[in-house]
Amino acid sequence: MLRNTEEIKERIEILQDALKEYTDNYQNPFAMITQIMKTIEEKTPDGLRELAKYGWYIDYSHLPKTSIELGEKLKKGKVEEVDQFLINYYENELENIETRLIKKNQHREGVLKEGIQNHRNKNYFSSITLLLTQADGLCYDKSKKLFFKNNSKLTRRKKYKPEIEEILANDSVLLLKEFLAPMNEPTAINEHSSNLEKFPVRLNRHEILHGIDSNYGSKINSLKIISFLSYINDVLH
Repeated sequence: MLRNTEEIKERIEILQDALKEYTDNYQNPFAMITQIMKTIEEKTPDGLRELAKYGWYIDYSHLPKTSIELGEKLKKGKVEEVDQFLINYYENELENIETRLIKKNQHREGVLKEGIQNHRNKNYFSSITLLLTQADGLCYDKSKKLFFKNNSKLTRRKKYKPEIEEILANDSVLLLKEFLAPMNEPTAINEHSSNLEKFPVRLNRHEILHGIDSNYGSKINSLKIISFLSYINDVLH
């Protein structure tokens, strides 16, 4: 839920940015808005899911077109180009992401600061492990539901969706619900270890926290986890 006028203002600014690029192309404002929403609804989820396959998550600071364009590049095999773009972005935005995370989760300030400082100090094994432990915590604080736990209603049908997805999907105040697309099916971060071969990267929470994977400590993987935590923080708040 949006809890105060500042949060509402932030969401309005996001939509204003999305609208701005189309203003010059449509004289009819209703046609403009219809076209924008159609594009977002149809293409954004696919782009977000494609990025999640490679371990990247897009937060609300991006325009919807960013995920669409990056997802299309990944489908064309331009993985290094996308990686470099997002490495540069999340490195430059690290301070802002840290500020947003702490602002919304003040009682977690110590662990969040330490995790991000580990990244700055190039202690990537430590930053990844520590920040991964906070993903469920952020979700639990919101509604006593978790990210890395399957929605029990789907277990018998052998489908996976994070518990928190159901809460967010039913949140009538949540804007840009298309951003929930990475929660609608398993991605590399939450897939069962036996199914990871179908993903282009191997960055899996279970394998990391249970000590199965011992090769995950890299700058790019640390930034991917930071992008993941930033994404969760944004869709929750």
